[in-house]
Amino acid sequence: MAQYFGGIDVGGTKILTIIMNEDREIVGRSKTKTPVLASGEELVQLMVGELKTALDDAKIKKNLLKSLGATFPGPVDFETGWVKDAPNLGIQSYPLQQALMDALQIPVTLENDVNAGIYGELIAGAARGYQHVVGVYPGTGIGGGIIIDGHLYRGISGGAGEVGHMKVQLEGRLCGCGQRGCLEAMASKTAIAKELVHLAMTGKAQTILEKAGSDISAIKSKHIRQSIEAGEIHVQNVVEKAAYYLGVGLANLVNIFNPQLIVLGGGLIEKLDKWILPIAQQTMRDNAMPSLVQRVEIKVAQLEDDSVALGVAALGKEAANR
Repeated sequence: MAQYFGGIDVGGTKILTIIMNEDREIVGRSKTKTPVLASGEELVQLMVGELKTALDDAKIKKNLLKSLGATFPGPVDFETGWVKDAPNLGIQSYPLQQALMDALQIPVTLENDVNAGIYGELIAGAARGYQHVVGVYPGTGIGGGIIIDGHLYRGISGGAGEVGHMKVQLEGRLCGCGQRGCLEAMASKTAIAKELVHLAMTGKAQTILEKAGSDISAIKSKHIRQSIEAGEIHVQNVVEKAAYYLGVGLANLVNIFNPQLIVLGGGLIEKLDKWILPIAQQTMRDNAMPSLVQRVEIKVAQLEDDSVALGVAALGKEAANR
């Protein structure tokens, strides 16, 4: 009898649920908005409902579902399955893993979203066929994931892969973590947007001013692309500077992990690859050890929104089979 495995990517704005078959193919899906200020119990009820919708989409009965993997937009203790704090949802100290297992009566695994995303790329996307991979995802912050010998590396407590918090400029900009000069503070979309607001308010980024005004959170990757395409050279300069610091970070990762492949993903890369990739790659090759960097490839993530849900479904399957 065929077996199936669920994956739920609870993001900051949407919840994507997929059903994966034994060949790691997506056979059913559902998608809804992430609720604002939901309780833990309400979130579990919503996740269970979305899983049923995805099963219905796949025309599969629930008894054929063997496991569930899920990611969550906030700190999770992956050893205990407790959500520590998710202020956007209004959840604090909630046993999400156990609550889902009680509701579904199947094994449930929780995982970091970027870890799941790079694992999805490993099994079905840009990293397929590789054994040593580092994933870097510039977005609101900068997340990372590490594959060693074909397996996801989590570290002692599940926190490995925080590549956004390596230092790339001593005494640089203040980062959200409280340190200065982190990669995230220099090359994330948030870092870029902070500079663009200043440009917009001084008449040097008209497109940004029209699309987002002075609201940093309203600046989207597509707006930055539109601004560059409109010939706003100051905006392009900001993006290229961020690309340089991204390249410095990649050089550090090459020297530490000696990977075969670096996968770059996220909305910033998808929309601005033309301006980011050449500079980041050249900076990486100029600053990494020559003997290590010559064999490194860089690819853009292929699975887009599906990578996290597919990856966490596969990780849930593996955990259930151990």
